[in-house]
Amino acid sequence: MRNFGGALAAALVGAYLTDVWVSGIRGSTDVLTRILRGGEYLLSVQGVVDHVLNPLTHLPTWLLMGVIAGVVAKRGWNSVRSSLWLGAVLSALAIAALLISNPSLWDSPERNTTLFLVFAQGILLSQVSLVTILPTSIAVEVLTRGGTVPPPESILTRCECGAVFKSRPLICSECGRELGTEDDCDTITAHA
Repeated sequence: MRNFGGALAAALVGAYLTDVWVSGIRGSTDVLTRILRGGEYLLSVQGVVDHVLNPLTHLPTWLLMGVIAGVVAKRGWNSVRSSLWLGAVLSALAIAALLISNPSLWDSPERNTTLFLVFAQGILLSQVSLVTILPTSIAVEVLTRGGTVPPPESILTRCECGAVFKSRPLICSECGRELGTEDDCDTITAHA
């Protein structure tokens, strides 16, 4: 859910900014129209040859969307999941824009091929955002981890019978006494 939320926020911001960049500030003031058109522009789903609508010219937008999704994502494979969600959300926006602009697409024989190609293009193009999702998620983790207590170097537990353990067992293996509470044993924890 966390990955989807970050990808949704990134896709909405990225699509809106793309439409503002392509259409200009004087374009439609309707936010939903801007978001749908921006999603369509980011994927260039109508096969636009114009260099302004080429997906690679939107590289800064993809990188910005990666930063937004990276703030929410955990490092590692969760970053990849966020990138895949980003592609899926943008594909859904692009398909919605296509269906609004061309309602006959839903009844056309090429509908399934078009849906597949739009989703495939969205998933593939969204991998560009990994360039910024990964470093951003690592940086956020390092910044938030700063106040945590370091793990102890060693843990020694002594039972009343004299047995010494390098852990916190529930039962003494020597005498069978329960060591579940702090009163039953002497626990020594050494921090770095």
